[in-house]
Amino acid sequence: MSFEEAASLPLTLLTAWRMLKTLGEAGPGRTVVVIGAGAGVSAAAIQLAKALGASVIATTSDAAKVERAKGLGADHVVHAPPADLAREVRRLTGGAMADIVLDHVGPALFMDALKCLRPSGRLVTCGSTSGPKVELDMRYVFSRQLRIIGSRMGSLAEMREAWTFVEAGRVRPVVDRIFPLAEAAAAHARLESRGQFGKVVVAI
Repeated sequence: MSFEEAASLPLTLLTAWRMLKTLGEAGPGRTVVVIGAGAGVSAAAIQLAKALGASVIATTSDAAKVERAKGLGADHVVHAPPADLAREVRRLTGGAMADIVLDHVGPALFMDALKCLRPSGRLVTCGSTSGPKVELDMRYVFSRQLRIIGSRMGSLAEMREAWTFVEAGRVRPVVDRIFPLAEAAAAHARLESRGQFGKVVVAI
């Protein structure tokens, strides 16, 4: 593993672990929906969810990323939009829906993400890249007794747990591009374009 690859892992790995395991309680027999497969946290989450024994449905709005998400272990990848996300999750799960949805996109897909959950399901969010405010239909929350959980990073103990999957070769770093510090603006532009798959690294 290169220095740049190693540097790309701690933030994404730890965030994904806390969302999945500590807060989502992912494991065998669970279905996890990972929103925005091309993001660094999502790339780690797909791999971790599979390593934990869960069934994984990833989403992407970029058709070019579908096969790459499958290459990380996603059982299914929904191209949404344009596909109706909740409808596709219903079809793929035979109507059972998802136990856990991991989201960092926010308002662009928030209600669609909620509609993917089974009764008592959990939506765990660590960000809101499409804006700070969501419009929420509360009927879905109280009628299905859903849980919306905020997540941010994690502890040293969680990092040590997550890292065992890296050591075992079950999770690998996914680096999109490495930019020199002098091209930091270009790195930001790459992120803003949403064209990346994995982590964008700035080398100092």
